[in-house]
Amino acid sequence: MGSLAWQRGFFLFTPLTGAISEIHLIPLTGALTMSGPYPYVIATSPGRRTVDIKSVKYKLLEDLAGYRTNLRLLDGRVVNSAELPGMGEAAFSSEQWQKFQEFKEQLARYETQIRLPDGTLLPTADLTIKGKAILTADQLKAWMARETPRIAEKMKQEYGREMLPVPDVAELYLKIGTEYGIRGDVAFAQAVKETNYFQFTGSVKPFQNNYCGLWATSQPLTGQESLNAADPAGVRLVPGFYGAFFASPEIGVEAHIQHLYAYATTDPLPRGKKLYDPRFNLVQRGSARTWVELNARWAVPGTTYGQSIIQDYWLKAVSK
Repeated sequence: MGSLAWQRGFFLFTPLTGAISEIHLIPLTGALTMSGPYPYVIATSPGRRTVDIKSVKYKLLEDLAGYRTNLRLLDGRVVNSAELPGMGEAAFSSEQWQKFQEFKEQLARYETQIRLPDGTLLPTADLTIKGKAILTADQLKAWMARETPRIAEKMKQEYGREMLPVPDVAELYLKIGTEYGIRGDVAFAQAVKETNYFQFTGSVKPFQNNYCGLWATSQPLTGQESLNAADPAGVRLVPGFYGAFFASPEIGVEAHIQHLYAYATTDPLPRGKKLYDPRFNLVQRGSARTWVELNARWAVPGTTYGQSIIQDYWLKAVSK
């Protein structure tokens, strides 16, 4: 990368290109003034005559690594960003470097830590899919009630229709989530995101009881799709529609929880449970232990999918 020498109060850095760049260190404060065209990031500590010189590209990989989130590369691979520095700068194309910069800009919109109701600070990347719910059904319902005026106005202004009633599924998410060991309150927040506050402004219709877009793609169903061992009494795939139909709101919620269970664990379904998720057996089991690991898997490219569930939705209920 180059050579570094301490000369009378400043570091003189000579890159391999032969160009000279002066890096002036103000002793004790650690402040730097830099001159010269060099593609390096300089870091130092107050009172120390040492600097850490890294390429801008490597620094970008380190920044992304700090999010510990799934990313989909241009070649289709899904990697956790924590792995990027170890892969080396030469492993990526110029197009991928541009995409990395876009990833960083998108991720920078979200905090790397969240504050839980008890005051605990938790890294966003550490909120697991499995675990106990933090919020009660009353808190989830209160969140929906607070959002109702805004959503009602949005539906009139943007969609020209009245707001649909919010289905009474908060208790179901908590109850069924507990049966599977899944955080039902965060799953409810995911449903809010997927359905646009239960207004179903996408391709899935409210009468499908499909709260997370299961089997909804850019193409309508043909009728040739397999249920993949899911119970036909509880789920149907209807030609011409987008996404699965579930026989009741309870079954729709359970299918959602089962899909999260498939990502978060490698365990069989809890004893006595019927399979309602027609995509359960298509998931790479255990591939997403945390909400941010759903990025690039549940949603594609989904660079900030998990962060959005947590901070754009769930935290709105937590904060009140």
